[in-house]
Amino acid sequence: MRLLRLVFLSVVACGLSACSGGPASRYSDSQIDRALSSAPYAAQPSLVVARESEFARAAREKGQWTAFRDFAADGALLHGRNGPVPAQAVLATLENPPAAVQWSPRTVMMSCDGRMAVSMGRFRDPEGLVGDFVTVWTRDRNDDEYEWAYDVGGYDDPQPA
Repeated sequence: MRLLRLVFLSVVACGLSACSGGPASRYSDSQIDRALSSAPYAAQPSLVVARESEFARAAREKGQWTAFRDFAADGALLHGRNGPVPAQAVLATLENPPAAVQWSPRTVMMSCDGRMAVSMGRFRDPEGLVGDFVTVWTRDRNDDEYEWAYDVGGYDDPQPA
């Protein structure tokens, strides 16, 4: 859990630094609102929640590791027991289990421009064990869809009764 918190805090700090400004803006609120209304990458957490739900549904319908491969960004990393590893290399060796892990996000945070997001939530594996996950999402420049770039999860220790 300490690793999840560290990853979470690091990503939040990076995301918030993108939102921080320097000296007071010389633009009025209406000018800023008008510019943001046509911005192609406005922060919309609901898009990440929808993508996360689509990802979880694909895991149930197509297979867990197939969905992980399909929704991964180029260069995506999975956090394994010994740290981050290239996802595609690992996923290519895995066969889909009979039943997928089920998960749903509880919190989504985004950069101001919407190009990066972090979702956090809970998961339950087919044996009934539960835990937390953190997924970092990036927006693909070609098709404008969110793809996961980093994923880490850990079981509760001890497991709830």
